[in-house]
Amino acid sequence: MNRTVRTDPEKVSRLASESPWEPLAGYSRAVKAGGFVFVSGTTGFGQDGRMVGDTAEAQAEQAAKNIALALKGLGSGPERVVRTRTYLVDPDDVPAVLEVHRRHFGRARPAATLVIVKGFVDPRMRVEIEATALALAAPATGRPGRMLARKRRG
Repeated sequence: MNRTVRTDPEKVSRLASESPWEPLAGYSRAVKAGGFVFVSGTTGFGQDGRMVGDTAEAQAEQAAKNIALALKGLGSGPERVVRTRTYLVDPDDVPAVLEVHRRHFGRARPAATLVIVKGFVDPRMRVEIEATALALAAPATGRPGRMLARKRRG
């Protein structure tokens, strides 16, 4: 179960998940601030806390689903992603992970970085993905999710 904590003075909202790492390291699953939603590095753990699959492709698929849930929890979605960072252990996994990235974030065409790393804190982890997305503007009409276009002057 995700929970949102709002901090009004700074207009910041934080989303927590059931990850055991968040309270240990003192971070949030996602943070909404300044018109953006920032999603922390996300791995292939399912909602039940178990690793999903032992391949980078399966774990990237789960990580992308976890990112979508975090974005939704703060009023955004994968179609609004503007930046991703992907970390992989094995360079041979690049094609499969890029295909997962394309399926989940390809419509948004975000700026993206992919880095090969030596390893992660849990040796079962094969991939980790971070994302930054645009937050939805607060609806002025009372209808959630509707953005208003500004008229140009001149």
